[in-house]
Amino acid sequence: MKLCQEKDCVGCLACVNSCSWKALTIQENSEGFAIPRLNLSLCRNCGACSRACPILQQPAISRLSEPVIYSGWATAAKVRSSCSSGGAFYILAERILATGGVVFGASFGPNLEVMHTWVEHLEDLPQLTGSKYVQSNIGDSFIQAKKFLEQKRQVLFSGTPCQIAGLQKFLAQKYPTLLTVDLICHGVPSPMIFREYKQYMEKRFNSRIVRLKFRDKAFSWIYFNMQILFENQQQYIGTYFEDPYLRGFLQNLFLRPSCHNCLFAKVERMGDITIADWWQYEKKNKEDRNFDTLGVSLLMCNTEYGKIFFDTCKEKFQGHRRSLAEALKTNVCLQHSFPPSEKREKFWADHNSLSFPELIDRYMFPKPLTPIERLLSTRKQTAEIKVKIFCLRIWNWSIRKIKSLTKAE
Repeated sequence: MKLCQEKDCVGCLACVNSCSWKALTIQENSEGFAIPRLNLSLCRNCGACSRACPILQQPAISRLSEPVIYSGWATAAKVRSSCSSGGAFYILAERILATGGVVFGASFGPNLEVMHTWVEHLEDLPQLTGSKYVQSNIGDSFIQAKKFLEQKRQVLFSGTPCQIAGLQKFLAQKYPTLLTVDLICHGVPSPMIFREYKQYMEKRFNSRIVRLKFRDKAFSWIYFNMQILFENQQQYIGTYFEDPYLRGFLQNLFLRPSCHNCLFAKVERMGDITIADWWQYEKKNKEDRNFDTLGVSLLMCNTEYGKIFFDTCKEKFQGHRRSLAEALKTNVCLQHSFPPSEKREKFWADHNSLSFPELIDRYMFPKPLTPIERLLSTRKQTAEIKVKIFCLRIWNWSIRKIKSLTKAE
């Protein structure tokens, strides 16, 4: 029996799901990441856990010679506005549910812990939409997905590429009714840091959190916001350059160690379809108006099945065919993972002795905000939301104008 080393473990829990003897349990390590632990007294040395590990051996995927790639968005305005980017996931999931299928994805559970779950009805699909910047607890989702597949039901399973790789290894065979959808992933932050952030915000606003969105687009898709609603009806909106959790995440302070050497941050994807944001989108016609607020998706069909499936719901997607070279420019994690912050080790060393507010001041606000950031900052809550929207749109327009003039020269 062999498990991968802790530093390489991605937390997909395929090994735990595969063990019929319950010899593997899940424990949090010192950084709050889920790690499988073996009870030798229960182990039968059957090797199921080793065979299920996508790190010890990646699954074999039959891919297209080159992915079929689109940028675009859902034609339904309500769907597009409610999703983190352009609504690509919703379109795919909606099609599966229309056939009586089941959709798996990350959802908020009790105490806003992020966990994988499944839905069978369209009215429940919003639980799975929207980015969730924390590692999702897979639980027994692989086992549940296998049960549905053996009933010959259509199943869409979405997740990070390492989770999709874990599912493929756990299943150990191809199911014709399974559609896998992976995300282009920046890396997964620590669930422990997310818990501490929630506790910090509840203390700051003197109220329990009832709703949280990592990617609110009320002001901008490009300059997105953390949005939190509290039980006392207060609302917090923090831009990505001033919200402490988003700053720490984007500075790579508390990502899972294996994320910095990700085996799946490459063009050869684990899913039938890959979805992400299409960053650096440029307006070309009137259909592109307000894209910077509404959002644009990247969608890659990696397998023949993924291409065929997308063709069945393409009419609900306003898409533009793109080349692989164009796609590579929009997301660096299609080519490589992000390196750890040079302050990562010091952050975790101080985590044991400093309070969360002290960690914020030392690591998540280490440099002064620029004048435009100060103008748009909502760290001190105000009611001037319309002013903020106006400023953001002027800022976005200015950036696009400068880029177009630079190209013209």
